[in-house]
Amino acid sequence: VGADLGRIDSELNKLAVASDDGTISTDLVRELVARTIEADNLFEIQGPLATGDAPTAVRGVHEALTLWREAPTGVCFAAIDLIRKCHNVARLVEGGLPPFVAVGKAKVWQNKEAILRLAGRAPASRWAALLDWALELDVRCKTGFADAAIAADTLAVQIASAAGRSRR
Repeated sequence: VGADLGRIDSELNKLAVASDDGTISTDLVRELVARTIEADNLFEIQGPLATGDAPTAVRGVHEALTLWREAPTGVCFAAIDLIRKCHNVARLVEGGLPPFVAVGKAKVWQNKEAILRLAGRAPASRWAALLDWALELDVRCKTGFADAAIAADTLAVQIASAAGRSRR
């Protein structure tokens, strides 16, 4: 909703009227309150993706596309950015840096622990191969040869799959 007090008051009134018993649930807020640019953060999708769990990641993608009303290409961008972060963290750790130093050098600002865990579940070479594949998929989406919504789901599953193939 942002920081506009008038808008907040209006949204709270709308929620109070819509609530059957006077309780305002998270689901009711998600259903009735439109997100604003100010409140949006596309990179929030990286949280569910970083779990390494395919069902959780796919649910996160569907929430971003339906509830958050994010563009599928934006969700793909955030997923590819997560793969890039995992590759950089894994490469730096394999090179001898302590994990939390590697996270800082890789410029991971949100979901640090989750991304560190995810990156450690596969070697840097696996993340590099996935990044190459994801960038090719992105080009196919942007040139009309692939559907970005399907690509977002596919990226979510591939991230979880990469994390499940650890040889460590």
